[in-house]
Amino acid sequence: MNVKSGRVQGSDLFDFSHWPVVVAQMPAYNRFRMDEWTGGLDAILARETPFVLVVDLQNHLEEERETQEEKKKGAAWMKRKRDAYSRLCRGNVYVVADPERRSRVLTETRQQGRAFGIPFEAEADLAGAIDRARTLL
Repeated sequence: MNVKSGRVQGSDLFDFSHWPVVVAQMPAYNRFRMDEWTGGLDAILARETPFVLVVDLQNHLEEERETQEEKKKGAAWMKRKRDAYSRLCRGNVYVVADPERRSRVLTETRQQGRAFGIPFEAEADLAGAIDRARTLL
């Protein structure tokens, strides 16, 4: 990690400057890089410190879905890291400006949240998401 910028070295996806809140810019699917995404998550887990992940989904929701190969890589990572993620993550907060999309994201992710035992929330903007994340710590 680049201490000066608060970002994972070589990645523009993760910002650690609000630690223990980590802000992730989920890229548009046409720029999606699962290895970079899971590498950033590994960097978070390596700290062995409770955290909350704020994920800005704005660009991600505008593009078509990731490939089957990318989905498989992500699922395999989550299967391997599920226990550590559930132990350290205090919640995920998504940034979704559109109220209808935000409601859909919450419905889908709260089902996942029950499986992991962590809260999944959503806010309309980044500032609100960071504020909400701090309440989950």
